[in-house]
Amino acid sequence: MLKNQVELLQEDIECVHMYLDDKDLPRKDFKGRGYSIVGRIKRLEESFQKQLSELESYYLTFKQQEQ
Repeated sequence: MLKNQVELLQEDIECVHMYLDDKDLPRKDFKGRGYSIVGRIKRLEESFQKQLSELESYYLTFKQQEQ
């Protein structure tokens, strides 16, 4: 039973890595050190925040041009 749980967790971890790979998040930093899953998720969150900020800036610029 414990072996089965470990296998399921390993499969879950690999699925998370594949999802993050699909989002083009690197597994290693520029020095070749591996990111943890949490580190990769944080990078994904940072990229979403950057995109949101860019959209907000675009919206505000567009809104000012309308006036």
